[in-house]
Amino acid sequence: MDQNYFPPLTNLLQLSCIFIFFLLTRSSTTASRATVDPHYLACVNKTCGDGQNISFPFYIKDQQQSFCGFPGFELSCNNAGNPILGLPGGDNQYIIHHIFYNNQTLRVSNSAFWDMKSSTSGSGGNYCDVFTSFKNLSFPSDHQFEFVGDHKTQVSVLYNCSRGTGDNRTLSERLVSKKVDGCWNGDEDSVVAVDEDDPDLGLAREECTEMVVTPVEGYGGESTAMITRLRGGFRMKWTASNCSVCEQSGGKCGFDNSTYHFKCFCPDRPHAWHCTGRPDSFQ
Repeated sequence: MDQNYFPPLTNLLQLSCIFIFFLLTRSSTTASRATVDPHYLACVNKTCGDGQNISFPFYIKDQQQSFCGFPGFELSCNNAGNPILGLPGGDNQYIIHHIFYNNQTLRVSNSAFWDMKSSTSGSGGNYCDVFTSFKNLSFPSDHQFEFVGDHKTQVSVLYNCSRGTGDNRTLSERLVSKKVDGCWNGDEDSVVAVDEDDPDLGLAREECTEMVVTPVEGYGGESTAMITRLRGGFRMKWTASNCSVCEQSGGKCGFDNSTYHFKCFCPDRPHAWHCTGRPDSFQ
């Protein structure tokens, strides 16, 4: 019998070792992935639909777990796909137009200025009904948000504006140009918006029964419609745990509500600030 028919014993041993090593490596990789911390897997970025990534300190209710965000930073989504933030002052809801994670600021505007329902009344005029739920916005000293901006100013929005009674109700000529587009019924029950340094603010207070104040960025002028400024909103800075160290180590930021401490969720387990010994398979 040909002695070369059987492969050398050393070759068989080499093939066996390679096969066993392959099985062990595959088993180890599968096991490591099967034991990835569930917090790490849960805290992935989400969006309401407008393209903005929502991540720590924010989290979207019913889309992300609360431990993926910081307390007080819960968001919802409106029908237009915008993230919505609730702020102090009754039912005030603010559309988030842009989140700047690098310097912890965001630009928002009151959703009322986008929800204005323009309709035709029996007399052919237009009216707006969103301001009855609009509330002043102010932050207590210990709040997580504060106003920022070099050109921030206050605008007074006044409604139920007219003078006289009965059929003689009208609006002063000086205030006609300050009407909010789409928010009037002839000359009666108008809504006007006036800058804080406008000399006609006193007159508006005399002729209107209700007033709320909102911050805006930039200054007005005939070239800039007031509704455009109101919808443009303003910037705020938030205060929450810094996420950069955790992210740079490959982790995902979160919060432990039971201990009220920041957590860095890593593939192996939650850590205090950053991941350590991160496996190559998660890089």
